[in-house]
Amino acid sequence: MRFAASKWLVLIAVLVAPSLVEARDVITEQHNVAVAERILEKAQSAYDQDAERVRLLKERLAQQQSQLADAEKKADASRRNLDKAREEYDHQQKILDQAWKAH
Repeated sequence: MRFAASKWLVLIAVLVAPSLVEARDVITEQHNVAVAERILEKAQSAYDQDAERVRLLKERLAQQQSQLADAEKKADASRRNLDKAREEYDHQQKILDQAWKAH
């Protein structure tokens, strides 16, 4: 009877052992998935922050490009005014020089 009982124990051990191994494998894989999920969440968070920074920088760049275009137009208009003022000054200076020469 003792031999028969040990046969049953061996048979039960053979049947249960793979289940224990499989259970341990499932627990290990669940842990691995949890670790991978944390890494994924960190990577997603970093990407979201970087993408938002890029979006904000592009927005600021567009605003600055618009401001630059406006400043260039203003500088061009100022340059034209300067050129006209210089021409008028030179013209008035010539008139004054001629007036002095005439006296």
